[in-house]
Amino acid sequence: MNIYKRIKAKTPVKDKFKGKILTVLSAISLTIVASGIIKDESLLLIFNIISILCGGKAFYHAQKVLK
Repeated sequence: MNIYKRIKAKTPVKDKFKGKILTVLSAISLTIVASGIIKDESLLLIFNIISILCGGKAFYHAQKVLK
């Protein structure tokens, strides 16, 4: 099963919930970085890392399928 079919397949409820929460956290941190509210370079780096990690974990939970 390829990635696209795995993401479109039925996902367990607990993984779906975790994926949604992580997607929201990733979007919020990426919006903060892109908006220019924060000028400190170290905080920008931290928010970038948060958005990458949360996005990756959301993608991981989206691939889980019911057997």
